[in-house]
Amino acid sequence: MKKYIFILLVSVIVAACGTTEDPLPSNVVKNSEGLNIDLEWSTGGSSSQSMEDVDLDLYLEKDGKVIDESTYIQFEQVSILDHYADGEYEVKVKFYDGTKRADYSLFVNGFDSNENILFTSYFLASDEGTTLTYLKIIKEGDEYTILDL
Repeated sequence: MKKYIFILLVSVIVAACGTTEDPLPSNVVKNSEGLNIDLEWSTGGSSSQSMEDVDLDLYLEKDGKVIDESTYIQFEQVSILDHYADGEYEVKVKFYDGTKRADYSLFVNGFDSNENILFTSYFLASDEGTTLTYLKIIKEGDEYTILDL
């Protein structure tokens, strides 16, 4: 009988000591493929009207060099791919052209993920030509820490 109690006790201890990962902080994304940063904006109307009213551009830089850029007349996207070097990256938003206030959103997520970290801000019509460094992203292997500047 003592043998069975001992075996049961050892089983309970082993099960209780199982390895579980701590949850990631809300500003950290873990993804083995990389990270997407999407930029969308609104001037108060439809999406197509907003893209007619304002053109924002999105840049990803590392050590002062542009790694990825999206400068189309549409909503923008840049990515940090898994094979990029570890280190600090900056996400910059530029008010390239426009005549209205633009309320913009940056959606940050891992590849093939439906979960976004959302950052929002705005440009006034008088900010045309202004570039803001909005996010710093620290890549360490497959973990990305996103800091709102």
